[in-house]
Amino acid sequence: MRKFAVILGSAFMMLAGSCSSLGDSPYRYAKEIDDAVKFYVAEVDYFIQTANSLPKADGDDLDAISTYDELCEYDDEMMNAFEEIYLEDDDITYKKVLERVAALDGAQYAGDAASILEKYDAVKTDLSKYERHDVKSGYESWIFVEKNSGIKFIFELATESGKKVWSCYPEEDSYFEYIDNGVENKDEE
Repeated sequence: MRKFAVILGSAFMMLAGSCSSLGDSPYRYAKEIDDAVKFYVAEVDYFIQTANSLPKADGDDLDAISTYDELCEYDDEMMNAFEEIYLEDDDITYKKVLERVAALDGAQYAGDAASILEKYDAVKTDLSKYERHDVKSGYESWIFVEKNSGIKFIFELATESGKKVWSCYPEEDSYFEYIDNGVENKDEE
């Protein structure tokens, strides 16, 4: 599980969408934040659902993914594939990434994307107030909680190469606590 945390944590840091005109408040990015929160909540709920459907013990199951560790590895690869698409286009949303992958007949993650998209559409976000977390020259961050899941998120605004960029991702400890509370079958190898 820790390997999963390190890979997922480093992937979160890569997520930054650029915008031409940024203010200094997360409230200006309500749509983008809502999209990111819905994506991460839907994805983690899909992960938990999948983990809970894994075989309870080794046996005759011939599925490609039969252990929690294999699921973590698969999920890391899938999230990296989604992130690559997301980072290619400044104007794309996570929902559009899921729609694009789901529409690719026979693509490796098409079925996963379709299932996550269903969950995405069902997520009703309820965000707490943004609390300023960190301020440095050219960088600000806020923490907030998606109240229905209890997952904490971080929203960042930074200046890179003279332009503002933003990112929004789950806080790692909160994210993995949500997984730990939801997954019943964690027979790690």
